[in-house]
Order: sequence, then structure tokens, then C-alpha cells
Amino acid sequence: INNAIKHNLQKGNINIILNNDDLIVENSGLPVDGNPENYFQRFKKGTTISDSSGLGLALVKKICDIYDMSISYSVKNETHRIAIQF
Repeated sequence: INNAIKHNLQKGNINIILNNDDLIVENSGLPVDGNPENYFQRFKKGTTISDSSGLGLALVKKICDIYDMSISYSVKNETHRIAIQF
């Protein structure tokens, strides 16, 4: 959720969907170069924002792995989507 706020466009939007099967966070944002799934790697950053270590999504991915949940990151047009399936 912090990334959705930090990397959103001015006057952008954030959608959070929670149900029995998954948690989905969508936000508007700039397109990314390459595969957004690469941002689950440690220290991989899509921006040069100085307060971004590139560890956040790697930690979330590790937690999902430990608890046998799947996580995906996709970008379509200017909408970023992180989905965690329980």
C-alpha cells in the first residue's frame, strides 16, 4: 500500500480489494521498463527515489513464500496491480 501511495500519479487512484481468496492493490502510475515481476528481487528499484531501498516487495514476496501464498505484479496501461492469493 505504501508503494501504491509513493509511486502514484498526481490525482491518481488507488483501489484495494480484499475477499476470501486474495488481496489486490491497484494504483495509477507510470509504465515500467521490463517485467514488473523483477521488482520482487532484492534491491531492484523502478525509480531513483532516495528513500526507496528496493527491499519492500522482496520482503513481501518472502513472506508470501513462507506462508504458501502467491503474489503477482502486473502493469496494464497506467495501472499497476499487486495481487496476493491466499
